[in-house]
Amino acid sequence: EYLINASFYKISGALGEIENHINAVALTRQPVMILGEAGTGKEQIARLLYLRSPHSNHPFVAINCDLIGDKSWDFLLNHYSSPLNDSGNTIFFQSLDAIAPEQTTELMASILSSDLAKRIRLILSCTVSENGVPPDPIADLIRRTGSLSLTLPTLRSRKDEIPSLASLYLNNLNLELGKQISGFDAHAIDQLRRFSWPNNY
Repeated sequence: EYLINASFYKISGALGEIENHINAVALTRQPVMILGEAGTGKEQIARLLYLRSPHSNHPFVAINCDLIGDKSWDFLLNHYSSPLNDSGNTIFFQSLDAIAPEQTTELMASILSSDLAKRIRLILSCTVSENGVPPDPIADLIRRTGSLSLTLPTLRSRKDEIPSLASLYLNNLNLELGKQISGFDAHAIDQLRRFSWPNNY
């Protein structure tokens, strides 16, 4: 829980170059696939897309594919009271890579056959490795549903921004904890820049 809350994407102003892209994507009706390594803040970005969209006055429903079992999956795709049968809501399929390829194919068939993306705002996320390429079933879903892809940068790729990100993070902690730590010395910043940032935290 702490690691999720510690993502630098939670801090206002830490979005960097992707902020304009997020704002543009938030206004569209197309499904969105958020791609990124573990710890790049996919859940925070999904919620930001929702909050900046015209549908923010309708419910946001998060479905964590890491936790979904066969009964829940069957309910989701086949039951009349499934949130997939609603209209106007935003549904976020988190960690789509956690389900079996056959389930990804089932979901894609449901999206296409029921015009799901016309009734609800659909946001999905997938954890990818350093090469940024999603598994074949998810790449097929992106292509066939016309989903926009939003690839989140790693901390390793933002080394030049590390001093400003670190300052933002420190300011956030100062407010949260009632401290007055003024900053980092040059050696500390150098170490932060050289760090490999496993899991992007």
